[in-house]
Amino acid sequence: MFKIISKYIKHDSGNIPLIITSSHGGDLKFNGINRRLSKPGMCLSNDFYTNAVVDKVLDHMKKLNMKPYYVQGLVNRKYCDLNRPIDEAFNICTDNCKCYNCYCSHDDSCLNHVIPQQYYNEYHNIINQYIKLMKQNHPIPLLLDIHGQSFNENTIFRGTQNSLSMQNLINKHGPEVLWSSDSICGKLQLCGIDVYPKHIDIDTDTKEHPKFNGGFTIRQYSGINGKTSNIINTIDCMQLEIGKDYRLLDNQMDYFCEVLADSLISFVNKYYE
Repeated sequence: MFKIISKYIKHDSGNIPLIITSSHGGDLKFNGINRRLSKPGMCLSNDFYTNAVVDKVLDHMKKLNMKPYYVQGLVNRKYCDLNRPIDEAFNICTDNCKCYNCYCSHDDSCLNHVIPQQYYNEYHNIINQYIKLMKQNHPIPLLLDIHGQSFNENTIFRGTQNSLSMQNLINKHGPEVLWSSDSICGKLQLCGIDVYPKHIDIDTDTKEHPKFNGGFTIRQYSGINGKTSNIINTIDCMQLEIGKDYRLLDNQMDYFCEVLADSLISFVNKYYE
């Protein structure tokens, strides 16, 4: 009936077993579509400049011919939240429709959920297709989901559901894939960037912050929630919640993106030969 045009999703294939996703950095809107109804515990604000972070990381990596797959949602979170289960991601019209100013027919023709649903489905379909491509050469690729937080503006929070979403690499190489100086966040810490939890010379049973330990995307594509979104097998996943200073201050963003890119290059070279 309707087709989401390409301007709402930015994506490309890569040449390494890494896919970077960013679902909350967009500022586009669906014209004529009502924003999501606010509910207790629901966040409608964007993770500002997370797409810019992804772009800079990609640019740094491409200089060394390392090209991750990536998928970025470009629509404001207030219309559709791509990091939620589909029944929580957008307004769904019913006979008791609660859409703002909605005079729709309360059926499948209502644009207030048809358009966001197509956007949601297309975003996740693209991720699925790229995972299938990566699996042709690497059985267990890595998904890195980028978000932003203002809880601690100078800190990067790692989210792996307390290592559950990284079990494939952990089973193969041991817990050092998460905790050593060769880990993604370990290298960030070595370069002076504050990470939580700390990653070097600590107890590997240290828990992640419960607010930032991995959302829907991490649970979905690692299979923790019991579903794999039509993926034949599960993959390893990590979420990074980036403090606002590393997103809003140009000099700090540039430094962080360069360090993160170098960390990802080293990690892929070490664990994905």
